[in-house]
Amino acid sequence: MNEIVNQKLFWSENDLDILKAIREGYHATHNKMWREQEKWPKTPTGLPSTAGTTASVAFIRHGKIYIGHVGDSGIVLGYQDECQPQWRARQLTQEHKPESNVEKTRIMNSGGKVVTKSGVPRVVWTRPRLGHKGPVRRSTPIDEIPFLAVARSLGDLWSYNS
Repeated sequence: MNEIVNQKLFWSENDLDILKAIREGYHATHNKMWREQEKWPKTPTGLPSTAGTTASVAFIRHGKIYIGHVGDSGIVLGYQDECQPQWRARQLTQEHKPESNVEKTRIMNSGGKVVTKSGVPRVVWTRPRLGHKGPVRRSTPIDEIPFLAVARSLGDLWSYNS
């Protein structure tokens, strides 16, 4: 959250500036994670850490709600109508899931893949076969591993394909 509220535009009176600051705060958080990844513990097989997270925030300013969201940690607003005592729920975000047509298209247009493993659509992690030493070439054996069950996240830096 500090990466968001530290953005100069966050304190603007302009809605678009505030939304831009939230987006830039998420990018700043992701970039800080990128700079720290070498310090993260390796997996038992010696691969880079598979750490990542989803994140959702809601800020209320001037009677408006501003939302930032990545992954499948959605935001639901609970509210009461003046005339009805029961609480109601309104979904405010759409989860970033690989089975979403929008997300699947975005992933595929970026050269990625989505496959279903044990009934769960997952983003495929492409990596050189375990034990490979040296530079990665076109002839390098590659493993394709259905891994991420979310289409967007903070971290999960190991999953980036060049």
